[in-house]
Amino acid sequence: MTEKSEGKPKRLSVKKQAVKTGGRRGKGGGKGKGRRRQKQRVRERVRRKKLLEKEGRLSSQRFKDNIKPMDRASEAILALKPATFHYKKEIDPDATQQFGLVAEDVAKINPDLVVRDAEGKVYTVRYDAVNAMLLNEFLKEHRKVQELEKQVEKLSVGLQNVSAQVEMGKSAPRVVDTH
Repeated sequence: MTEKSEGKPKRLSVKKQAVKTGGRRGKGGGKGKGRRRQKQRVRERVRRKKLLEKEGRLSSQRFKDNIKPMDRASEAILALKPATFHYKKEIDPDATQQFGLVAEDVAKINPDLVVRDAEGKVYTVRYDAVNAMLLNEFLKEHRKVQELEKQVEKLSVGLQNVSAQVEMGKSAPRVVDTH
């Protein structure tokens, strides 16, 4: 709300506005409540999103829906191409060698593994998701190795039995039938 004084509009303090309008803020007698609630909801969504970005991903089951095993979804990481690189001088004047992924390349393989900026441009890799996928692939390979070790153990026992039988065949006296 403004008040004219010497030809220029003058802003009233919140207190003076409340006195002048009978305790109501702004015009329209309470129509701003809906807008305030909407703004609060937007602020809450932004707060939650910032929390996710700041804290990484929330891990507790109470924050998640539709939890299911990753299975084959992690196989996309096998197509990723790790790279070494240096950030541009304005980002890292020391030009320290970096190790990682190029977000644009990752987006071509799996768009869910990148974060985009406000304009929709690829911004960064979701390394937390990549790590979870790596763990899934590692566990799948670990199970394969365990199965192979069991097979090798069985084959080894079988080979020992055959070797023992061959040895027994060499040392046993042979009876020649002369009839």
